[in-house]
Amino acid sequence: MKRLILSAIVMLPAASALAQSNGQSTKAQFRAGKLNYLSFERMIEKISFNGNVAIVMGGEEVKPKQKQLNAAIPIMKNTSDKYHALLARSTGLWIGKGTIQFSPDALPVDAGSTILVNSMSMGGLYQVSEFRGTPPSGMGMPWTGLRITGYDTARKVFTRAMIGDGQSAGSVAMEGTWDEASQSITMPFTKKYPSGKEENLKEVYKIIDENTEVLEIYAVDPKTKKEFKMLNVIWTRQQ
Repeated sequence: MKRLILSAIVMLPAASALAQSNGQSTKAQFRAGKLNYLSFERMIEKISFNGNVAIVMGGEEVKPKQKQLNAAIPIMKNTSDKYHALLARSTGLWIGKGTIQFSPDALPVDAGSTILVNSMSMGGLYQVSEFRGTPPSGMGMPWTGLRITGYDTARKVFTRAMIGDGQSAGSVAMEGTWDEASQSITMPFTKKYPSGKEENLKEVYKIIDENTEVLEIYAVDPKTKKEFKMLNVIWTRQQ
């Protein structure tokens, strides 16, 4: 019996080159024996003979494990700073008690209570706030809202966007800076009502202590053009 000498051509497909580890290509890892396989497939396309030598033409496909494919993708991580830490400190359950004032010379009235749950998302980059409000009897239906707050490290400002339903239906977006002296963020914004009317407002969010925060909304009286505090909510941490 004659002994056949086999010769094979091995081809690594371009798709395998996506996997990188410590700067090495798939081909280099393959040769060095450092590649962990998910699968290995040999494809024979043609066999020809030259005397007692069989020439096998085809290819071999190496599929690295998924963890090696992911190694080439950089993962963005939040580098913790003072302002993201300010957002993270508010994580948890809060109860808000509010008062509302409809004009500069009117007395504040009860605005009901609100349950607030804060959590951090995207590796600590954004604060996600979920609201469920219950107004006093005769002042509307319960409402829900969703708010996302972040800090733009390039522009040095806090950014905030909120959507809601019921009497709070619609959306607003705002941004503002942190004031160290008053431990507060001031964020002007414009609210557009279903009627088409627009109103320029201002939110001031204050950190009082570890378990107390205050939300203030300021409006401008259309008659006197003077600013007054329209809404005041005192948040108390529950857990």
